[in-house]
Amino acid sequence: MGRMSKQTINALEQALAAEIERVRAKRERWTGYAQDVGPRSNYAVALQLMQLAIDEGVEAIASSDPDRMTAAYGELREYDDHD
Repeated sequence: MGRMSKQTINALEQALAAEIERVRAKRERWTGYAQDVGPRSNYAVALQLMQLAIDEGVEAIASSDPDRMTAAYGELREYDDHD
């Protein structure tokens, strides 16, 4: 990816942070659903994948790497808001 301005990188960081929080909220809701259903639910894998995406987003922000932040943002955007 080409060089981004500091303003663009800051906007990307803010957008990524918002996506992290959105997916964290979904993960928290799904954790509750999984507890209601019990250990045989299919939520475990989805919860793990969400956590991996969240962790990558946090690490991408810490790295300040625009390419990594863009990829993490795209991955988090794949999680819809439907439960």
